[in-house]
Amino acid sequence: MMDMKRLKVAALVGMTLMGCNKEPSLVGNWTGQIKGMPTDVEFTQDGKMVATTSVGAMKGTLRGTYKVDGEKMTLTANEFKTEGVPAAFQQEADRIFKQFIGKPQTGTIKFNTEDEATVSTQDMPMELKRVKEGG
Repeated sequence: MMDMKRLKVAALVGMTLMGCNKEPSLVGNWTGQIKGMPTDVEFTQDGKMVATTSVGAMKGTLRGTYKVDGEKMTLTANEFKTEGVPAAFQQEADRIFKQFIGKPQTGTIKFNTEDEATVSTQDMPMELKRVKEGG
């Protein structure tokens, strides 16, 4: 009877320690900047992401998927939409983003802490900070 009790305690301690050593998760809402532009990013559990960048009245939204394998990160843009962009700039924005749609972009991710990460793709590093619930 005593051995069974010890086994249960050892199992509980083992599961607790395993939980403490888990890798940080990217899932959730993050904020940061890309090339000086404020950007909000949401990463979902099912591998989807939405990034929104706003400058004044102009807004760009990128939807796609992501995959993390250690420090390797792959982002694939599926859709890019803009709002409030003057017609003179819209063609240029379309031209730039068209080259990325449907094409996986490989980069790196490094967690500085559980709530701070650096993502780099296409020579565009982005410092991210997790947005806390209710904060």
